[in-house]
Amino acid sequence: MSDLKQIRAGLPDWPMWTIPVAVLSIASFAVLGAAMFAILVVAVARIAGAKVSLKAHGVLLGETLIQDLAFIGGAAFAVWLAVRKLVPAEFGFVTVTRKGRAVGLAVLGWFVFIGATAAWKALLHSHDKQTLTDQLGVNRSAFLWAGGALLVTVAAPLAEEFLFRGFIFTVLWKHAGLVVGVLGTGVLFGLLHAGSSPGSLLVPLAVLGAVLCILRVATGSLLPCIGLHSVNNSIAFGVQEKLAFGTVLALIAVGLAATLTIGGIIVRRA
Repeated sequence: MSDLKQIRAGLPDWPMWTIPVAVLSIASFAVLGAAMFAILVVAVARIAGAKVSLKAHGVLLGETLIQDLAFIGGAAFAVWLAVRKLVPAEFGFVTVTRKGRAVGLAVLGWFVFIGATAAWKALLHSHDKQTLTDQLGVNRSAFLWAGGALLVTVAAPLAEEFLFRGFIFTVLWKHAGLVVGVLGTGVLFGLLHAGSSPGSLLVPLAVLGAVLCILRVATGSLLPCIGLHSVNNSIAFGVQEKLAFGTVLALIAVGLAATLTIGGIIVRRA
């Protein structure tokens, strides 16, 4: 417990008000970004003499990427507004000292999530699945498949971990304690997926959000959280699209390599 108190004392003292400011900033950045993207799409289509629907899957893919960028931008803006500096290490971008232990904890955390999901579905007699890949239309073209896969396995883990485990959890843990930080961040993480997941899956996703917080505490780094998030999303993508086992493994490898390479670059340049 003394170690946890020391870690908490060493957390950045970002004010609680940065969370609502980040939420408002994310919403503003997402709406503004989506509007600018729509204008660009329409302008390019007119120049090319083509017709385009703003409800097309490719447009939704671009808007979802903008949303992920807004997650990062909104959280970073709120912190900068409070302390006038951005330190990657304070968000958890630090080297993992005991890599084998981190991998083991990540695997354990994933099985806890899978067990909780199975138990919850059995309790509700639910067979619901996430629908994001259907919304993105990944089975309609190779471009949408590749774009959707990169969005789900690379962009989303990086953006969501930065926002939730790097920012929100840090603020809640610092000011409200570890239990509130884990549970509060988990609930918010579950609610984030309300638009792309059936209501019956929000509780398991909240469990995943809490597990990722605990992984951040146990390893002292955001990188294992990003890695586990990417692996889970790769598996979910493969299940939804009924991919062959080898394809899922390749997806996991690409997602892990991309996210951890980007995370490693941030750590080294911090």
